[in-house]
Amino acid sequence: MSLKDHAYCVEMSGEKSVSGSKRVAPPTTPNKPQVQSKKKNRTEEDKETEDGDSTLIKILNAVTNLSDRFDMQENKLESLATKMEEQHSMLTELKKEVAENKSKTTLLESELVKVREELLATKEKCKEQERYKRRWNLRLKGVSEKDNEDIKGTVTAILNKIAPGVPWSFQDMVDTVHRIGKKDALHTRQVIIQFVKRECRDLIWKLSKNCDVCKKNGLRFAEDLIQEDREARRLLWPKVKEAWEKNKRAYFRGPFAFIENTQIFP
Repeated sequence: MSLKDHAYCVEMSGEKSVSGSKRVAPPTTPNKPQVQSKKKNRTEEDKETEDGDSTLIKILNAVTNLSDRFDMQENKLESLATKMEEQHSMLTELKKEVAENKSKTTLLESELVKVREELLATKEKCKEQERYKRRWNLRLKGVSEKDNEDIKGTVTAILNKIAPGVPWSFQDMVDTVHRIGKKDALHTRQVIIQFVKRECRDLIWKLSKNCDVCKKNGLRFAEDLIQEDREARRLLWPKVKEAWEKNKRAYFRGPFAFIENTQIFP
């Protein structure tokens, strides 16, 4: 008996048997799933889950950090707002102080103007008092200077020659006599004469202008003026001199000058 006679012998791929009839292939069992594939799929899913969780954690951390930053910025803004309020209050106080100081400054300026006016008035009064005091004085130029001189005796002798026969003694009418400034070998210092009576001084001043004694001895009397008046006369002198050269009547009166009874200015 051959293999073909057995029932369990089948032809593969649907080939016909020798007898010519087709044999039906026995049913095959379904394939079982492979265990390794399942494990692989689970591993990938777990990995994806872990990646997702990691991403979420990172996002949460980023959100947390961003929230912390916002909180820090908010705190800084609150601190800045507090400082701005403090600065605003300080500026308000400063504005008040500036306004008060401005009003005080205005008041002080007005008082300063008054003080300046009073100072100028006081200076002018002092000048007038000095001018008035010097009306009793005369300056004498050209008296030779000697060591250990008796300048008062020399001056009273000159005055007696200029105004002989006056009803008073110049020794009594002259209060003080002294030279002006430091001694200088190259220059003769002027002499200040202070009279007791104004009328005695005015008489000598009048007589000395055309006195032969003064001309012969090179003596010249002058008013004892303050510095401001001397400077004013110095500026006016060229015009007065020009008027004299033209035979016009010109003269000084204190710090002022007149030509033909009209006051002139520098």
